[in-house]
Amino acid sequence: MSESIFKLVVEKARDRIALRSGWTRYAAARTHNDRPCDPLDPAAVRFCAYGALVRAAFDVVGSREMAVLVARRAARRLTGATTELEAVADLDALNDGPPNEARARLMQIFATAIAEG
Repeated sequence: MSESIFKLVVEKARDRIALRSGWTRYAAARTHNDRPCDPLDPAAVRFCAYGALVRAAFDVVGSREMAVLVARRAARRLTGATTELEAVADLDALNDGPPNEARARLMQIFATAIAEG
């Protein structure tokens, strides 16, 4: 994945979860009435970290399959995990941790990735 696509996807994902009202736990995404949904569902308004990566990647590449691929690769770069599936699991575990600490750590990880390009 090119540096510019990685940075753009991470920035867009970070922007989706930057406000507490745009972030969720225990689901990839949620609707305005707090129902779990697919992150690509047009009704999705709140996202976990990985769900935000999927949605951001879709906004950039326009294809569900490519969005998942790009999001998994971005998760791997964000977490430093050995595999993409391990990276998604690590990101989900962090996302679903204690709310204040989890969100602060996610913002830190995203900010570092953006700064390092």
